[in-house]
Amino acid sequence: MSNAVPIVEKGDIEVRRLFMSLAADPRKRRSTRREFAMTVALYAASAWAYGAWWPMLVATMYARGVWHSLADNLAHHDVMLDEPERARNYELPRLFAFLVMNHHLHLTHHRYPTAPGGTSFS
Repeated sequence: MSNAVPIVEKGDIEVRRLFMSLAADPRKRRSTRREFAMTVALYAASAWAYGAWWPMLVATMYARGVWHSLADNLAHHDVMLDEPERARNYELPRLFAFLVMNHHLHLTHHRYPTAPGGTSFS
C-alpha cells in the first residue's frame, strides 16, 4: 500500500484510507466490477448500433475526452497549490457558456459542488 499511495501531502492519508475502504470491501469491489462491465457493454452496444459508422463514435468519444481533459484542467492552470479552492472562473459570452456546459465556472463548481450544472453564476 505504501508504494501504491505514498504519504507525500496532507490529503494522501485520506486517499489511502478511501482506497483501502474500496479494496477491502467485497461489496464495493463487486459494485465497481459490475459498473465497469456495464460500461463496456454500453460501449459495445453503441458501437454495434453505429454499425459501419463505429469510427465516428470512437472519434466523438475521443474528442469529448480531449475536451473534458482540457476544460477541467484549464481552470486549475497557474493557480497556486495553497490557493483556496484551487480553480478559477472565466468570462464567456452566454452562447459559448451554453456550448461548453458552463465549464468556465469551475471555481463556482468548487465552491458549490451541488449546484445544478445549468445555473449561471456570472
